[in-house]
Amino acid sequence: MKWYKKAAEQGDADAQHNLALCYYNGVGVTENKAEAVKWYKKAAEQGDAEAQYNLGYCYYNGEGVTENDAEAVKWYKKAAEQGIAEAQNNLGNRYYNGEGVAENKAEAVKWYKKAAEQGLADAQCSLGACYAMGEGVTENKAEAVKWFRKAAEQGLAEAQCNLGVCYENGWGVTKNKAEAVKWYRKAAEQGFEDAKNALENLGY
Repeated sequence: MKWYKKAAEQGDADAQHNLALCYYNGVGVTENKAEAVKWYKKAAEQGDAEAQYNLGYCYYNGEGVTENDAEAVKWYKKAAEQGIAEAQNNLGNRYYNGEGVAENKAEAVKWYKKAAEQGLADAQCSLGACYAMGEGVTENKAEAVKWFRKAAEQGLAEAQCNLGVCYENGWGVTKNKAEAVKWYRKAAEQGFEDAKNALENLGY
């Protein structure tokens, strides 16, 4: 803490970010979200991508600063443009829901795709959903299955359930009740309610 602070006060962005993390998590110092935001901002303004993402997160959740969706979007975008997958996914969510920015499903898909291609399961699942419903992109059930599968194989319950739905209904894949049950079970084991209901409806 002592050395981070010395370096941070001299303008070292890495130290500023590390100092912010210490304040945020209460490591070696009393937890202080407002102080964390102060140092995230200093590092973010110097172009530190992780700090930009964390600052966006604080603005979005109103941690240590007044909740501000537009400000969250601004910082998520900076981090996303530097390739931070979580920022790309969160930016996609903001465009999808029209939070802090005008709703734009095509723009959401663009950012989901960037994060999905980096292997982020949440983004893969969201991208799959956009393909499944034709939101922001031409409907393509086979493409939806591809992305649901990637996320499902990473253990994301929602994606496992969605993949089960695709197999049950023959959406983008050959109808296969056994495969549907397999994926519903994986999701149900994680406590995912929709999957439990789907299994009950199938008589399992």
